[in-house]
Amino acid sequence: MGQLRHIFYAQPYLLVFLEMVTVYIVWTFLMLLLRGKTRRIVAVVGLLLSLTLVACLTIVGRSEGGEIMLIPFITFFRAFTNPGYLRSALMNIALFIPFGLTLPYVLPGRIRRKVPVTVVAGLLLSIAVEAVQFLFALGSSELDDILMNTFGTFLGATSWWLCICVRERYESWLR
Repeated sequence: MGQLRHIFYAQPYLLVFLEMVTVYIVWTFLMLLLRGKTRRIVAVVGLLLSLTLVACLTIVGRSEGGEIMLIPFITFFRAFTNPGYLRSALMNIALFIPFGLTLPYVLPGRIRRKVPVTVVAGLLLSIAVEAVQFLFALGSSELDDILMNTFGTFLGATSWWLCICVRERYESWLR
């Protein structure tokens, strides 16, 4: 699992961005084309894959640590002297975008409530990850990680909402 984390974090920013855009486009078209139970099954599989990715990159195979940092946005101040901190913040955002993109498809209920519920779920998932990291001394637990993960969830959920808007506007065109 450490190799997976190394591969993810060691990639150039542009490559990560292109990968994210590609996955987003494929996911969007897939969700626009699928209907009913098939869409829901694919969404559940996507959600499970995103949760697996989060677990693999944040908990499984982590080195010992146990430190905690509760100063908000300290990562960005540290990035002035060490660009690795900026990479870490951007990767935390990127890691939670798939969660924010897939969870709304699985949630029942009204469309307008799914984005806030998804963002809160991303916040709670991030807090849980950081708590596990702290309790089991797996790396460092940082408030910035929670903030960046929640922002990533927000970006994913907002992308879902935009996809729904496009689908509703062009529903007759897609059939």
